[in-house]
Amino acid sequence: MSNGPGATPAYPAILGRENLWGYRKRLRFILASIARRFPGRAPSSLTVLDVGCGNGSMIAMPLAHQGYRGTGLDVDAASVEKARELALGLPAVFLCGELASLAPHFRGDVVICSEVLEHLDDPAALLDGCEARLAAGGLLIVTVPNGYGPFEAESYLYGRLRMGRVVEPARRWLRSRRGEGTLGATENISCGHRQFFTGRQLRQMFDACGLRLVNRSGGSLFCGPFSEAALRWFPWLFSWNAGVTDYLPAFLHSSWYFALVRRSDPA
Repeated sequence: MSNGPGATPAYPAILGRENLWGYRKRLRFILASIARRFPGRAPSSLTVLDVGCGNGSMIAMPLAHQGYRGTGLDVDAASVEKARELALGLPAVFLCGELASLAPHFRGDVVICSEVLEHLDDPAALLDGCEARLAAGGLLIVTVPNGYGPFEAESYLYGRLRMGRVVEPARRWLRSRRGEGTLGATENISCGHRQFFTGRQLRQMFDACGLRLVNRSGGSLFCGPFSEAALRWFPWLFSWNAGVTDYLPAFLHSSWYFALVRRSDPA
């Protein structure tokens, strides 16, 4: 499959179609936050670092497709290998390793840490590392699940009822019958959630890392395993599912998006 200039990309977010998890909304939040922080700057003049990029399909490559110079970093070798396969012809580089493996002088105008902190025993350490990799006046984008929101509630119930034994084989069979692709955000599906954040915990962590919030939003309302089984038949509801949270309190968002800057940087 070719993904060079002019080719149809293998990732869905850039195609302008929303999905159950609100990935298009998340991408729009990232692009809007960058435009607000760097008004008038051409994408090619900005360096983006995507920490925990997975296979790059949902953020790093859509941004590269928009002209941003991106570096994706992930500890999972299979995900990085897949990213390199998909990124042919795009201005994006994918590396396997920890933040410390980057060149000491490397800094990003935009650093993204999306759906990563919840998988770690020490999320504050990675957040500190992301802050240290910001260029002067840079922007840090963090997205995490609402630890007690609809997605985590559904996932907990799904696990307790052991529904995966029935649902997962049926889902694989249906996809094979329909010839559907199975490209997800990462090739590493064995790393579960270790953190279940509240808004207060996140604010305290941001403050301890010297970060100031400049913008926030929320992801979809329904996007857990039960919602996926029910709503996948009604893709016309996906945009509503992502947009309705703009009018709902934050505790009903399945995920949260944050745009942050150093507290010492000008607004």
